[in-house]
Amino acid sequence: MARNTFLAIHTYKSEVAKKNTFESLKNTVRTDYEWADRWNFPKAQCIATWVGTDDFFFCHWEAETEEDIMITLTENGMDENLITLSIKMNVPVVIPIKFGRT
Repeated sequence: MARNTFLAIHTYKSEVAKKNTFESLKNTVRTDYEWADRWNFPKAQCIATWVGTDDFFFCHWEAETEEDIMITLTENGMDENLITLSIKMNVPVVIPIKFGRT
């Protein structure tokens, strides 16, 4: 079955969950390639993410089903801090991605 395009809205379960998430990423240094490899799983792949300082953030996912995204998040412990709503997009989302340092 072909993968579908999803927009996911992730909301932190609490201020503590938000703080824990940001703290765990504070000292993380990855190249674009390393980030892409980290978020590529057998049934789902996160293509891009948009994170600010609000209580929610967005991700562009590719997966066969919404359930595949939820299973992937759960298997990686992300469900402990986040509530996720995934919306299947009928039109592919095209996002230019530059790899490497500029």
